[in-house]
Amino acid sequence: MGVAWLEHGFWFNYARVPVLLAGAGLLFAAQRAPTRHALILGLLAFGLAWLIRPSAALLGVVAALPGAWWLAGRRSLPLLAGIGTWAVVGALWLNLTWSPAAATFRRLDVLKSNLNDFQLTAPPLQPLSPRDSLGLAAARHWLLTDSTLINEAFFARAAPFRPEYFLQHTAPSKLRALLVQLARDYFPMLLLVLATWALVLRHRVSDWQFWLGQLAYVSLILGLGTLLKLPPRLALPLLDFWVLSNLVFLFRLPASLLPRNPVRALLLVLAVVALPYGYKTWHRRGVLTQERLRNRIERQLILASSAILSPDERRALLLTPMQRNELYRLPRARVIVSDALEETYKSESPFTEGHPFARPYSSVLASPSRYLSIMGWQTLHPAQTALLYHLTGTRNFTAALRRLGRGRMWPGCSLPTARPS
Repeated sequence: MGVAWLEHGFWFNYARVPVLLAGAGLLFAAQRAPTRHALILGLLAFGLAWLIRPSAALLGVVAALPGAWWLAGRRSLPLLAGIGTWAVVGALWLNLTWSPAAATFRRLDVLKSNLNDFQLTAPPLQPLSPRDSLGLAAARHWLLTDSTLINEAFFARAAPFRPEYFLQHTAPSKLRALLVQLARDYFPMLLLVLATWALVLRHRVSDWQFWLGQLAYVSLILGLGTLLKLPPRLALPLLDFWVLSNLVFLFRLPASLLPRNPVRALLLVLAVVALPYGYKTWHRRGVLTQERLRNRIERQLILASSAILSPDERRALLLTPMQRNELYRLPRARVIVSDALEETYKSESPFTEGHPFARPYSSVLASPSRYLSIMGWQTLHPAQTALLYHLTGTRNFTAALRRLGRGRMWPGCSLPTARPS
């Protein structure tokens, strides 16, 4: 289990934080219920998680709820009531204070996610017009800036939701992919869950609450993975709380109902899976490290800045003379328009971007050019239109790109010759 937790550090994603923080805060407070300081700390942990990402904070609470109930029973009700009140009041406050532009952005973000993230959409019943075909291709490639193409009416025409299509075609393939992902990436956690089931069955512990909790965990994981998606940033935290909750249930049982040494049985399972999972983690870390270094080379060429790689990393990658000449002879564009930069941040550290600690800076800020991204979920945000107007004097996407193209641009990053997504 300790090896599995290495993933949280090696492949950190901010979405892991609210899930782990809210769930851990709930378990901490439930263990010490009904003391006032535990209640305050539990609510504080949930509040911080909610401020990071409300939906992820609620998911963390749901994942840790069985463990909290088995720890404290009815004594956890004040804490759960406080969390519920915070969630309801916070949701009302957000919905009442959103501006019309922010509300439109949220609706479009959901529609975009239904298409690209969750695969909830179906092919249109009628043939698409050339304009909608262009918009669908742009949306699938995360080119979402042009509001004349990408809007709510477009999604209704080009990417409708049809439950029968989803259940017949999309759901089975997503379920198969989810089962393969869980078995391949998280077999140690699943084996620990099965070990707790075996201990409960072997000693005939008849407690409907335990099996109801197992049904809830199975339904949560399969439901998320099939209806929405279950990326690693959510999968491992959910499995962590599933294992922790089952361990809480086992060790809160009377000693007469437990085997002589349940810890020995669980440690045996951990010993069996530690070596293959440790090798898998080591191999994955090596692959992603090489990918990160390659991406830094590409990002350095895009930004035409020598500040992205440390000297040791540059020597390790052995830039060819042609690459080096291309890098340092590129003209400095005032504005770089690109759909290529985002891909170069894959496998990158969200904290340091791999820079030496003595030189903490951002590669984008270090570049002398301004950067306009035209790919990614953030291009739906109203700030994208404001940035276009600030740079070009127009809010029209096509006209803005034409005006930018007339300036002095690096051909490798201007839109007409940008690297394909």
